[in-house]
Amino acid sequence: MGKIHNFRKLFASMLGKQITEIEIASPLDKENLQQLVSAFGGKENIVSLDACITRLRVEVHSLRLVNSDNLQKLGAIGVIIVGHQVQAIFGTQSDNLRRELAAWFEDDGAEAH
Repeated sequence: MGKIHNFRKLFASMLGKQITEIEIASPLDKENLQQLVSAFGGKENIVSLDACITRLRVEVHSLRLVNSDNLQKLGAIGVIIVGHQVQAIFGTQSDNLRRELAAWFEDDGAEAH
């Protein structure tokens, strides 16, 4: 019985750490947002932003400007191309990224005026 108790205790503590890390994930800073925009080919290349539970969906003008390797370096598990839409798989952070990018675009536009 002692071995089962130790096993449960070990995995319960590991699970708690994983959940804590997910819950305290910080928003991207301005530099990381700029890197993410650059990986999609720059602000001028981005047509629209959307997200589902696991994917950040970005419609772009030119797929040639998208850098899949940089998207993965920024945390995407994978990148899928559907038409002119780039689907970067960021897991459950995808919708948060969409909101942060949309806010960044709005702030950037407000500063330009």
